Amino acid sequence: MKESIFDIAKAIDRHRQLEFASETLNNAVGRCKVLYDGTEQQFWLINSEGNVKTSKDWFGNPIANTAFVDAKPYSKDGFTVPKHSYLASILIQNNEGSHAYRSPNGEKIIEIFNRATYDPSPSAVAENIKINIASDSRKYAYQLISEILELKKSLEKDEKAIEEAKNKENQEAVDKLILELDLKRKQFDEKLASAKNFIRTHAELRYQPILDPVQDKVKSSKIFNGNLIINGGPGTGKTTSLIQRIKFLTSQTIEEFTNISSAQRQVLFDQKKSWIFFTPNELLKLFLNNSMVKEELLANDDTVRVWQDYKPYLFLEFKLSDSVKKKPFLFYKRDQDITMLPEDAAKLQELISKFEKYFISLQKQKLDKIKNLDISLFSWKDVGNTIKRDSVGNADIDIPGFMLLFLNLQEKYQDLSKSVADDFNKMIQRAAAIVLTEVKKDTARYQELVKMIASENLTETDNEQDEDEDIDRENFEETVEENPADTDLKLIAVIKSLVRKNALKKFDNITKLTGRDKKYLEKIPESQEVVNGDKIGEIAFFRKYFERLTKGIMVNIYQEIPSAYKKFRRSEIASQSVLWNFSLLEKLVKENNIRLHVDEQAFIIMFINKLNNLLAKNHRLLYNNTNHPFVETFRQYCKAVIGIDEATDFRLIDLLCMSSFNNPDFNSVTLSGDMMQKLTKDGLKSWDDYRKFFKDTEIYDLEISYRQSQTLLALAQIIYKGVNKQEAVYKSFISPSDMEPVPLLLISDDEDEKLQWIVNRILEIRAAYSFIPSIAIFVPLEQDVERCAKKLGDFDELSDVGINVKACKDGEVLGNKDTVRVFSIDKIKGLEFEAAFFHNVDNILRSDVSDEMFLKFMYVGLSRASFYLAMTLNDNLPEKVSAIQDYFKTEQNWK
Repeated sequence: MKESIFDIAKAIDRHRQLEFASETLNNAVGRCKVLYDGTEQQFWLINSEGNVKTSKDWFGNPIANTAFVDAKPYSKDGFTVPKHSYLASILIQNNEGSHAYRSPNGEKIIEIFNRATYDPSPSAVAENIKINIASDSRKYAYQLISEILELKKSLEKDEKAIEEAKNKENQEAVDKLILELDLKRKQFDEKLASAKNFIRTHAELRYQPILDPVQDKVKSSKIFNGNLIINGGPGTGKTTSLIQRIKFLTSQTIEEFTNISSAQRQVLFDQKKSWIFFTPNELLKLFLNNSMVKEELLANDDTVRVWQDYKPYLFLEFKLSDSVKKKPFLFYKRDQDITMLPEDAAKLQELISKFEKYFISLQKQKLDKIKNLDISLFSWKDVGNTIKRDSVGNADIDIPGFMLLFLNLQEKYQDLSKSVADDFNKMIQRAAAIVLTEVKKDTARYQELVKMIASENLTETDNEQDEDEDIDRENFEETVEENPADTDLKLIAVIKSLVRKNALKKFDNITKLTGRDKKYLEKIPESQEVVNGDKIGEIAFFRKYFERLTKGIMVNIYQEIPSAYKKFRRSEIASQSVLWNFSLLEKLVKENNIRLHVDEQAFIIMFINKLNNLLAKNHRLLYNNTNHPFVETFRQYCKAVIGIDEATDFRLIDLLCMSSFNNPDFNSVTLSGDMMQKLTKDGLKSWDDYRKFFKDTEIYDLEISYRQSQTLLALAQIIYKGVNKQEAVYKSFISPSDMEPVPLLLISDDEDEKLQWIVNRILEIRAAYSFIPSIAIFVPLEQDVERCAKKLGDFDELSDVGINVKACKDGEVLGNKDTVRVFSIDKIKGLEFEAAFFHNVDNILRSDVSDEMFLKFMYVGLSRASFYLAMTLNDNLPEKVSAIQDYFKTEQNWK
């Protein structure tokens, strides 16, 4: 059945009236007329899949037979189809033709006649209507459903008048009315065939409940079998597609596309566990919140994160920094705008591989140490030799191999090791208590030791011996965790360390006293000769070299990551490695080798998460049950679905770190962005750089811009070609029109003249729309924002018509409509406006900005506008970037 545009509009209007009358909350957002299994049907695409809920008793238990569907759609006017379902994917991704559908009742054939999508509105019934009709290549778009209906009503009124004239046998009147009706029909067809602009009255992301066919295919691609990149120019719907992809992957309808286990369901269908969305700044986070809520995503501070704020939070959650204990690391707050690790993907790969090999080499050194130890005189020699035999023959072992080795050693020897440790702890605790009793007899000496402990500088970790010492003290339980303010506990820990080392030195020539030890030994000489000293030394030797190997993966691998990294940094300096910002590396290592640059924080977390994935894959029981903070934190914060918006703004190491939080039972990270909109000097260089680390990543291109007119998009394409030396592939959805306003330019060194010109253009836009649409003014620097806003706000002409001017500091976007907003040009990504002004934009070139970066600023800025664009300059642009100036007209107005 072929339906006209009016038939489609009338059906939508009728359905909306039925939804109003029934007070339906889960409203349809699209309609498809089809032939389904030989029968004509209309399918209504709904935004919400609805949730099955039950009433509960006082104790929170479900009450039998009380189940109901929350947010139920209106279902008496055809069939409702959740937009993320498999059936919806067929209806959305195809405008026409016959298609097979695997229904619960067997395979059905669907022939599509037309599809309409719209945004249901409580006041305007339906807005932003897009219609596709089979065998018609034109795209029909309207702002309001009333536009179509009112045109048709006018025609029907004339048709009725003709019938009345015929009844009165007034042929002259009939002929006149027929001529008028033919003219109206022609005008009606012309209006129906012309795409309208969807006017924005606020600076917001336009809500698009139903994606276009290409976007929908992207949304439903790579389902838990690899990473995906959404690449596209301005206004192509990258972020909208990313948001809907997150909802698609975490909706119950995903089981129509792929099989998932019961364990995966528990993660995937709980939004607190299932997804996270990373964004470069707070502005974009706030800006996208409304679109996420409309998609029924639980958008809050836990699910939508600004990465630069989240990274140090995670670092603390992993217990990688403790400001009280001053270990294992501390933050380095300076030089965050300077990259420390390689930006080049191949070099970063080399550095990561180099650290992994170094880490493995340290593990091998542990095995080599015991292999060459003479233990023939020890009482535990038989056990020691057995451990030796079980540990050798691992020359080519990798990290998974070491995990298996340490797990096997733990399972075989953990009972024995625990027995030895218990005996040792009893002996050394008794010895330390005796020494402390002697110390306390001398009140002056005791008070002096108390002062030494109170003033101790815990940041003195300036050599490898201290790092190994930290591990030994923790393994020998010589640290104070429960009550660090208890001086006697601290003093006991010091004495135990001295007793152990003095006893161990008799058997182990590697054991040395640190500078700290020697200071305490002067005050506590009794620690050199204690009861059972030889026995303590003998067992300490076993615990240091053999027992440690039997303590499993957490102690032998995870616990050693911080010390291994510190040693690695020193080795890189010694070898004069070219893979770092070497001067910064030297500085940090010389400053106690404890502070980590922001790049290194991402590096360490990424490495830990890589081990976590190996642990989950190979030793799931241990992964699920260990309480080690490196694993426990990962279990808490890993997600089934990860979305990264404006990915090109992030450093490569940060993208790798974010991606490392993917839940081990899933494989789904989605990035979106446009290389031309990268405004950071150290962001991602190319999508291929990311793909070098994730080979199963696929790139999908979006090519239709829904935001900009043909005129503005042509200017964007000129800039794109100037930077990339190739043509841009995207094109405008909006049909070309002679009525499109051309970009305007004013060159003047008179600031008042330029501001008055901007005011006049704002008033001109208001007159064209009969109200104030969303308007932005972009200035070169943050310090220009307040000054420009104040000067514009002082113009009486704007106040006379109720137009306010707001200084949007640091990209702040919230505010009332009827407000012109002033932004710094580097704070505007993600925003959308009807009109945009570049004010004194040539001042950017006076700062330390390259020609290419200037063109990118212009590209991003003009991509924020839909129709109106204007620019003021102090003087002509330099020749290298003058091509864009030639595209602007110097007329005084748009009339």
